[in-house]
Amino acid sequence: MKKYFFVLLVLSLFFISTVSAETTGDYLYLANYDAVSFIPEVIDTGDVVSMTVDIENKGTLINIVGLDAELLLDDSLEGIKTTYTINEINAGSTKKLVFEFKVNENAQPGNYVSTLNLTYSRLGEEVFQQEEIIIPITKTEKKVDIVVSPSVVSPGSKETLTFTITNLTNEPITNLSFTWDEANDLVLPLGSDNKRFVSFIGEKQSVEIKYLVAADPNIITGIYPITATTTMNDNNGVTTQESTIGLIVGGTTDFEISADTTESLLSINIANIGTNNAESVIVKILEEGISAKNNTEIVGNLDRGDYTIASFEITKITSKEATIAIDYTDTTGERQTITKTIQLNNTIENTGARGTDVAGNFKGKTRQQLPITELVILVGIIIVVVVGYKKRKFIRKKIKRVK
Repeated sequence: MKKYFFVLLVLSLFFISTVSAETTGDYLYLANYDAVSFIPEVIDTGDVVSMTVDIENKGTLINIVGLDAELLLDDSLEGIKTTYTINEINAGSTKKLVFEFKVNENAQPGNYVSTLNLTYSRLGEEVFQQEEIIIPITKTEKKVDIVVSPSVVSPGSKETLTFTITNLTNEPITNLSFTWDEANDLVLPLGSDNKRFVSFIGEKQSVEIKYLVAADPNIITGIYPITATTTMNDNNGVTTQESTIGLIVGGTTDFEISADTTESLLSINIANIGTNNAESVIVKILEEGISAKNNTEIVGNLDRGDYTIASFEITKITSKEATIAIDYTDTTGERQTITKTIQLNNTIENTGARGTDVAGNFKGKTRQQLPITELVILVGIIIVVVVGYKKRKFIRKKIKRVK
């Protein structure tokens, strides 16, 4: 009997130690920047640059949670968007950081070192990492500078893109022809072709060219390179210049909400009716006429077209309407807040019953539990040991009776 229990004890300790190793035996520093890309690929002085950094979770078991990234630039580079937040990166997965900066006109050609600071949670403990990124700068004799605004468009929606063309030379430019295109035709002009003409731009002067455009509704959010081609006349004859401009497809979204109340529960139904996904969605009750045990509910990620329910355990409602704030992270990594006011279908006073939380499409963190396979094996071992012991005891009794 002692032998059986000893075997059972050893096997149980083995499986428990295996599970413990799964949660602690991963890399200490999980984040690894896998690749860096720039739009335009060749960076010139005066350019506005979109930089994408692929961050890989090189771990095999542990997720990166709440990653905050900050890009520290050289003095010759002016930051436009230098912070980015990612809610979670699963083990073995990769997500993108997106930054934007402008190169000063007087910057010298060369390689500029920037510092990428990464702060995130590893099993509840804060981890800080620093990485270096090299930004190569060249200098060419550009005649015009081209800037697009806005730099973010939403899938499926109509947007007016304004291309600002600036004459960088000390002489006039005439008979300028301008065209642009996106290589995969996922962003296109509406109601016209992509070519425009400008008869004259004075020295150091600018002109604006506008297009009504739309991005494909099924496009994957991210940065898309727009190739702009300019042909012009100056004192040196006909010149053609090709420029690459980064356009972000994605951005903010919108929500439709409604409310249901029962004896002690206020349920807020939330649908993402916009064209972009929302991460780290948090729902808050702002109305003073509602007393709740907790006025904040974390509902996780909410993709476009999806819905969820945020439920609040309430003790008193004296208002006929509720003001709800929805905080979320958009596809560019920016934190956004939308405030909505909804009508309530009844009032509740001095109730104390216990409510429950409901989430129809929750994508948040899950607790680490004993893996099912090991659990089944462990239960099987226990059953085998118990059955073996009982059988052995039965045989011993039977032998005694025969004697």
